[in-house]
Amino acid sequence: MEKIKIYVISNRVIPKKMSDNHYLLQTGSLGKPSISEECARDDQGVHISNKNSKYAELTGLYWIWKNQKAQYIGMLQYKRRFAKEYSLSLFKRKLTFSYHILSSSNILHYLKKYDAIVAEEKLGEKTVDYQFRTSGFSYRGEYPGIILDAVYEVIKKEFPIYYDTFRCVMSGNIINPHNMLVAKYEVFEAYCEFLFPILDKLDKYVPVGFNNVHYNRMYGWLAERLFRVFLQFNNVVYKSFPVVDIEHMTLSMKDRLNDFLKRCARKVNKK
Repeated sequence: MEKIKIYVISNRVIPKKMSDNHYLLQTGSLGKPSISEECARDDQGVHISNKNSKYAELTGLYWIWKNQKAQYIGMLQYKRRFAKEYSLSLFKRKLTFSYHILSSSNILHYLKKYDAIVAEEKLGEKTVDYQFRTSGFSYRGEYPGIILDAVYEVIKKEFPIYYDTFRCVMSGNIINPHNMLVAKYEVFEAYCEFLFPILDKLDKYVPVGFNNVHYNRMYGWLAERLFRVFLQFNNVVYKSFPVVDIEHMTLSMKDRLNDFLKRCARKVNKK
């Protein structure tokens, strides 16, 4: 068994900065040409590539689970990477002056102590439940709320062991975003065994007649919330890191400082 395999997923663009032990995986590839001669495809082997419009990057997660093994295994998104942040605090604001993208060897170093590497917690002013029903979904009308109600029902009826933890997460204000994870294989496998049965059952609880356009990517967004349920319920010992967009890491120290001072000024003006 290989030591570590990290899949970087994309559906149309070849990712930049592919480190050692990183492999390209094309998601939603069913019926489409390969974006690279060297990429793996999520329509090979055991797959759910046909569900990509609804599952988003989760079709890649499913493919990795069903078709690949390594002592440590994970999934990143094409332009997002885990990074170590170097920063300092001034005037109760954080100034980040440098990021170091984690390589496979860096990740292995942390996985000697932790079960998983995950995205840094994202805190919202409102509850996770409220954010899912409203923020970022305005053009979808009532669809997010209807789907979330179905999630409550399916977990309560089909997976009651998780219900209290699910309600605790949804009433809190923290998620671990981006559906990114690198973990010991046993933890990765346990997460998939937790997640996909819930999503599979959910299809039967969502009202008939939903417009597919409004349904797009919903399960991908749900997974970001359910991931924290898995972490809490199983007491996973994890290390969280900031996630950086490698396409927008060109800001100079001067630009970062100017941005920092502008944010401080906005905060002062609000008082």
